[in-house]
Amino acid sequence: MQIVQPIDIEDALRVDVGEYASDVLCCAQPAPDDLVAPCACFMAVGGVSATIVSHEYSVRVDVWADTDADAISMANWIAGIVASLPLRDPESGRHYLTAEINSTPYLNPDPMRPTLPRASFRAELALRGVPVQF
Repeated sequence: MQIVQPIDIEDALRVDVGEYASDVLCCAQPAPDDLVAPCACFMAVGGVSATIVSHEYSVRVDVWADTDADAISMANWIAGIVASLPLRDPESGRHYLTAEINSTPYLNPDPMRPTLPRASFRAELALRGVPVQF
């Protein structure tokens, strides 16, 4: 029997979504202090073991852009990329078992950056874990 541990889902999404959204700065939380739009940041907000070799992750995605309309539009585009990950073959070699968007993007003003519009959404993803080395 193989024993696996969860992956760093924030970093995985930073790399894998960034591969398909090359014009967007993709980061894992915390967002950089010198953040500039366009930017998408991924933050794990929970999860569970799905099987003995896979885990489900709840993720919040924040997207910053120059205008409210651009933030919503870009968040919709990023949500589409996230939802399509099980159909893609990222260079990382990760295989996304499922990827569901749990909330459509909504405006979510950022108190740290009040002049930079932000939209957010939530997603649930399932991936195989990383084998534990003994």
